[in-house]
Amino acid sequence: MLTIVMKLSVKCITYFGVICVCLFPYILTRDWGCIKFGEATGAIGDTIGGTTAPVVGVLSIILLYFTLSEQMAFNKRQQEAAVDEQFKSTLFNLLLVQRDILNRISGSFSYLGLFTYDELPDNSKEIKILKNNKEWLVVKEPLKREVYGIEFFKEAKYQLKLIYKALGSKEYYNGYDAERAFEDEQELREKIIVGCNIPPEVEKEQNELIETTRNSHRFAYINDKYGITRKAHDVYQRLSEEKKVGLGYAYFYYKYEGVGYYFRHLYQILKFIKRAEDEKIENLGKSVSDRERGKVHDYFKEYAQFVQSQMSIEELLLLYYNSFMFKKTQELIIYYDLLENLTLQNLIMKEHYCNSRIIMKDKKNFVREVIEP
Repeated sequence: MLTIVMKLSVKCITYFGVICVCLFPYILTRDWGCIKFGEATGAIGDTIGGTTAPVVGVLSIILLYFTLSEQMAFNKRQQEAAVDEQFKSTLFNLLLVQRDILNRISGSFSYLGLFTYDELPDNSKEIKILKNNKEWLVVKEPLKREVYGIEFFKEAKYQLKLIYKALGSKEYYNGYDAERAFEDEQELREKIIVGCNIPPEVEKEQNELIETTRNSHRFAYINDKYGITRKAHDVYQRLSEEKKVGLGYAYFYYKYEGVGYYFRHLYQILKFIKRAEDEKIENLGKSVSDRERGKVHDYFKEYAQFVQSQMSIEELLLLYYNSFMFKKTQELIIYYDLLENLTLQNLIMKEHYCNSRIIMKDKKNFVREVIEP
């Protein structure tokens, strides 16, 4: 708007000056009765020069001012364009580094299978358990299978699920014993009725017995693996839901600290975008309006959304849980709506959605959005 006004002003002044320069020689050399410019000022050339020179001089100064103003505005636009290009170049380089970090993340995961004396993944070495100097049981040694990249995040989700279940259990278990797990499994086989005509109430009782028996070993295994103490388990029961989410993730994080490199770099990317946004608003001056501020925010939000568009659902999920441990990251997630493509159903437990400032979608609304106008 200011540029348009300046251009109109320059045109008006220029036209006015040209008209004055053209008319003054005629006007100032006429005999107007009481005033005789030609006789009073000497030669007619001196009269014209003396009367038009100030007009031309003032006009030149005004035009020079507008020229300099336009040049300064142009230089400012050029500088802003250069800064913007540098921002884009740096951001995309950071994203390339982020993808490289993702591909290099690795971890070894093991967990109990359906039968709680069997550790998975399989294809591992056999461990022979002796009883009365005789071979009593053969189980698998947990395979230290390295997973990388996206597979790490997929495995991490399952590990978190086990951690939260162990912490949320009413009873605390530890001291996992594969031999005892095998004995309990044998007893289950004697108690469980196998068939297709089992009454519903009997089937329900059997399922509860199986779950209770197996969970005691499964939770003991997880508590031993992640170093979850009885005190931590008891404290967990009294925490708010938000702190429960943070504590559960903390046990995973401290065992697989390598993932911290990924999230620290992601935080720096978001911080870089936020800093560029703040500098842009600062350059607009103290009188910047809310509307202009909103436009700047929307502009940089698009870049933040581009960052999350490169992330898988598993990455977004782990980022959600990570944010409860690192609040600065959470504030940037909220500021840029970074988890809007994560759904409530993606969470490990529905109770884990405990911060309404973090915007998420609900799969239940997907069909409604399609059929409703």
